[in-house]
Amino acid sequence: MSYLPFSGIFPINYQIINPGTPYVAVDTDYIIAAGNSGTPLGTAVVQLPDAPVDGRVYIIFDYQGNISNRDAITITTVSGGTLFGDINAGALSFNIVNPFGGVMIIGSANQGCYYVL
Repeated sequence: MSYLPFSGIFPINYQIINPGTPYVAVDTDYIIAAGNSGTPLGTAVVQLPDAPVDGRVYIIFDYQGNISNRDAITITTVSGGTLFGDINAGALSFNIVNPFGGVMIIGSANQGCYYVL
């Protein structure tokens, strides 16, 4: 776990991940920055917990600008079950395909899903 310091106000937890082994998000994560610096590039996979926590926010983005349709960031749950309850209702995954693209996701335990903000 790493921290982004903000002049002593409060630390923000972040993870930097690369393609290959899926990264399983934990309760202390807030920012998950995916990079595709390896050769070959490839899909970076972020797995959110199967049981969303009310108000838990994850910000997931491409911090290097190397993401594309071929080398996406794929967001799913650990079990691969239904993920989103908004305009992507019933989706099993969400892909970030634009360079420097990102998404903010918030959990809803009551609804048993995540919402893209």
